[in-house]
This record gives sequence, C-alpha cells and structure tokens, in this order.
Amino acid sequence: MGLLFAFANLQPTHTRLYSRERRWFVGALIFAVATLIPPALMFYSRGLPFVSGAVGSLLLGS
Repeated sequence: MGLLFAFANLQPTHTRLYSRERRWFVGALIFAVATLIPPALMFYSRGLPFVSGAVGSLLLGS
C-alpha cells in the first residue's frame, strides 16, 4: 500500500485541499522555523548536546 502512494500523483488532490495562499504560508513557516532552530540552539548554550542538535537539524534540512 505504501508503494502505491509513492508512485501516485497526489498533486491534484493536494491542489484541491489547500489554496495557493495556504501553501505559501506553510512553506514560509517551515523555512523560517528550519532557519531559526540551529542558531537558537547555538546561542542558547555552547554545550555539546545543543551544538549536536544544531548540526543535526542543519544536516536534516539540507
């Protein structure tokens, strides 16, 4: 069942469900949050867990 969704074209359904403005808003929100999380972790603390979290989120985002 999972492979069916992997190869199915879901763009028409996605277009019917979400307006253009909503898609732009969600995209901008995701970009802003993904951009702000690593510096926030770096400025919050210089400890190894926070630096590792910042590097990890940068790697996942790229």
